[in-house]
This record gives sequence, structure tokens and C-alpha cells, in this order.
Amino acid sequence: MKKKVLIAHAYAGMGHIMAARAIEEAFLEKYPDAEVRNVNIIDLSIGIYKTIYCEGYAFLSEKLPKAWGLFYKYLDSKLNQKVINTLSKIAMDSKFLPYIREFNPDFIIATYPLAMRLISLSGKKDIINIPSAMVITDFGFHSFWVDKETDYYFVATNELCDKLSHAGIEKKSIVVSGIPIRKQFSKIIQKDEFIRGLGLKESSPIFLIIGGQFEFLTLEKVVAGVRSNVKNAQFIIISGRHDELKKNLDESFLKKLPEVKIFEFVKNIEDFMAIASLIFTKAGGLTITECLAMGAPMIIHKIIPGQEEANVEYCVRMGAAVKVETLDELISRASSLLGNPQEIIAMKKACLKLGKPHAASDIADFVYNKIDTR
Repeated sequence: MKKKVLIAHAYAGMGHIMAARAIEEAFLEKYPDAEVRNVNIIDLSIGIYKTIYCEGYAFLSEKLPKAWGLFYKYLDSKLNQKVINTLSKIAMDSKFLPYIREFNPDFIIATYPLAMRLISLSGKKDIINIPSAMVITDFGFHSFWVDKETDYYFVATNELCDKLSHAGIEKKSIVVSGIPIRKQFSKIIQKDEFIRGLGLKESSPIFLIIGGQFEFLTLEKVVAGVRSNVKNAQFIIISGRHDELKKNLDESFLKKLPEVKIFEFVKNIEDFMAIASLIFTKAGGLTITECLAMGAPMIIHKIIPGQEEANVEYCVRMGAAVKVETLDELISRASSLLGNPQEIIAMKKACLKLGKPHAASDIADFVYNKIDTR
């Protein structure tokens, strides 16, 4: 009989979605005989709840990050979670539980804790008794991830394993797998060949800047500042889907500089990470995990209070990243690192030591084998 796996995620930042997708891809490649469904559980809720949940998170995290940070800390208490538990149960029980029964999976994997919380709150033994696992997609602990009915936990670090243990989860139920990322972040990259193909020099440092975090004038100031301090510095700027930023970059003096390469959107971001001496990036759990896997030292400026604080704190403490508070500090610290090859080498080694590029594959193996032994 075909094995069935349900992967449940929710829109609360792209990390949960990408982690679910990485696990799904690992199953499709390694176990094509399994039937895998990857579902956004918010799609199984009533309309008003879906609107509030998705737009509310996006608004708070992007427009009012301090308010989001306070809400995140407020929810780090079982007592304070009761209201959101009740509202979510009312909004989703009528569709989510029937969906599970209709598919009748042999195993449920959740990359967002709400799915397992709803299963637990349902009180329905036929659903609760389905083997399950939670995939924690950040480096810090939050009590919302802890659920008494979840059988297994996949976590990023030994530290997080210890924190779950202190919260009452048996260590035999915790697997230090790393955060699941796509297979492309585990491939071997011919770095020198790729650098030459971009028209850059293998012997000079490369500062990779992922756009969307700066307005154009600020980005221009960063490049100019670092460029004046590190004469042989090279820059790769990826503007992403920010059309106005891309337009301004194309019309700026930066476009004419041979040591500056500008891209709109790339499908092979792992290649760019692999050749970067330093990467200016966001602090989401998945993004950081990708950087670690590719050995890309990080410099991080703007942090969304809450989960991103723990992500950055861990990477800084382990020597894989630096955190800066101001634009001037960003220019100064980036210049210092790019002008010090030995420090960059040390940070790259720290990244690679922490990286777990095969996490998605390992999780698929674990789950498939557990189904086999039932």
C-alpha cells in the first residue's frame, strides 16, 4: 500500500513554506512511491480568519516590527496562547480535520506549529494518533512549538534540543537534523569558473548584497563607502522583485563599474552565496541556513524582533555572522572584514561547520523509515 505523508505549513513568513517545499522535494526524489501532500493550512480556514492571519503578520512584521516583537514575546506563554488557540480552532476545525480524515496520512509533518496545535486541541483520537513531527524553522526556542501530542521534533541545533528537553520533551523524540533547505544548497560549485563567468576576479573579495533591504540612495552609499575603503572590493547586487530599485541601479553610475554586477532575480542564488566573501542578508531561519550551507559569512543590519533575534544571536556567537546597528557601522565592519582575508576564512569555516545542507533528505529518511516500522 502506498505510504501517505501530509506536510502542513502556513503563511507566516516564507521560511515555513520553503521548509515544507524542501521536504516535499526530498520525498519526491527519494521516495516516489509515497503520496505526499503539501498543504497551507490557512487555506482551510474561513475567509475572514485567512485575511487577518496573513495580512496581519505581514503588516506587523514589515510596518510595525516592534509591535510584532512584543506580540511574539507575549505569545511565549501557554496561558497567553489560549485566545489564538480558540479562535484558530473555531476558524479551521470544519475544514482542516475533514481534510486530514479524507487523506488519511501515515505521518504528518508540520513546519508551522499551528497545525499540530489544532490536531491536539481537536481531541479526536483517530487524528491525534497519526504519527507526527514538528520541524522548527528557527534557531531559537518559543513555547508555541511545544505540543504534548507531537511525537517528534526536528531542530537546528543541540542548544535547541536542550531547551525543548527543559520544556518537557523527551530527548529521544528530538532529532538535530538542521533546518530543511532545497537540494541545490548541497551541490558542489565550481567557484572560480563561476566568478570568471561573471567577469570578476577570483583573487579579490566579493560583497554580495541581497536587495530589498535598502532604498537605492542608501545602497549606493554602502557600495561607495566600502569601495573607498577596500580598493579591490567587488560587488554583486541582486535587486530581486523590487522594480524601482532595479530601475535606479540600471540608471546609476554603479552599472558602469566593472567590479559591480547587478541582477534582478536569480534562480541559482546558491552559486552567488558560494562565491561571496561576505553577504548582506536578512535574518530568517531559512535564509541563514542557506548561507551556512554555502559557507557564506553574514553581515546583518535590520532584524525583525522575535525569532530573528535568536537566529542572529546564535550565528554571531558561533562566529558565522556579525550584527551591525547603523549604516556607518555596516560600512565600517564590512570594509574591515573584506580587507581581512583570514577573518573571512575563519567565518567561512564556522559557517560550513554549522551548515546542515542535507536536512530535508534526512527528515524524509526518518519519516519514511518510521512509517515502515509501524
